[in-house]
Amino acid sequence: MVIIMTKYASTNDDIELALQKEYMDKAAFYVSELARQLGRKPLCCVTTFGCQMNTEHEIEKAA
Repeated sequence: MVIIMTKYASTNDDIELALQKEYMDKAAFYVSELARQLGRKPLCCVTTFGCQMNTEHEIEKAA
């Protein structure tokens, strides 16, 4: 399944909110279709590479 997203950026808050809603709706549709195909809720794995740790460390150093 291919999702085409609008290629647009705006400094107008109302337009930006509408654009974010469009993305969320398309993502929700994609996930629901994937769940239907799998016959279960899809799972995901998020792997981070230390960025959050560095931020926490920098905050601790600044405190």
